[in-house]
Amino acid sequence: MSSPLDFSEFIDPNASTGTGSNSGELNSGNRVGANQGASWGEVPASSAEKSPWAVQESTTGTDAFEVGGTATPSGTSITPASPPAVFLYSSLLSAGLGAVLAWILGSSAMTLLGWVFAGPIAIGLIGYYHKVDTLRRATDLYAEPGYLKILYVTTIAVCLVAVVIAAVFVGLWWGRA
Repeated sequence: MSSPLDFSEFIDPNASTGTGSNSGELNSGNRVGANQGASWGEVPASSAEKSPWAVQESTTGTDAFEVGGTATPSGTSITPASPPAVFLYSSLLSAGLGAVLAWILGSSAMTLLGWVFAGPIAIGLIGYYHKVDTLRRATDLYAEPGYLKILYVTTIAVCLVAVVIAAVFVGLWWGRA
């Protein structure tokens, strides 16, 4: 294992040792920092290709800051996480189905089935939507579509109306029974 303080690969082997303006000084000879024909702040021409600070051309094409480069080494694009809108659509469908069942079957015990669809199932799907959405928001990249707020408010409103309709019909059925 080489020493972390060994900078011999950056020394110009053709530089003169012990002569010139630095002879007799601490940085004279073939050491790092010796005046090897370059002015202050410049890298000697022979060691420019070895210097980690020298401008070097990228040959891999995977540099994220390079023009036309990609952020991933494999060249694949990054896909943002999106909200699980399928659960909102499912909740909307369940609430609508519950209201229709309660309305059509308003005079039987099946009205309870409509209330179950409009209430616990639809609201449970909204709760599951929030659980999955929170996990997806914790990812590196999250993109929420613009229509989602309208869909969410509509789903909540339909659930509320469907639960009220189903509860009224359950109450009417229970009062007659």
